[in-house]
Amino acid sequence: MKRVMLVVLVALGGLAPLVSGCNLAEWEPVSVSLSIAGHSADAEGVYHLEPDTAYQPAWDARLGNGRQLERDFDDFTWTTSNSNVVRIDEWGNRFVTGSAGTATITGVMTSSGLSDTIRVQVD
Repeated sequence: MKRVMLVVLVALGGLAPLVSGCNLAEWEPVSVSLSIAGHSADAEGVYHLEPDTAYQPAWDARLGNGRQLERDFDDFTWTTSNSNVVRIDEWGNRFVTGSAGTATITGVMTSSGLSDTIRVQVD
């Protein structure tokens, strides 16, 4: 009767040296950039928006190997610094502006904790 030894590697990090050319860091999310679809920020990075209007957020999430990571609106936790100026419409997956003023929208990718902000001014 032969004895067989079974070795279980708990963490993927323990497996990486066994796989030639494998770099797990390449598959980790490393960056996220938020914007407003169809609009450009000014030189200071501020989006100038119209009052009482809905805007679609956009994002670019990247892996360590440079590949784009597909994400949806619901993959982020969204907050605003001033809900009188802009509020998060989670049912419509959009931002809705209100009264004139400035606000910062923060989006945190819930799976990785990566975040970015969008500065807006409603004129």
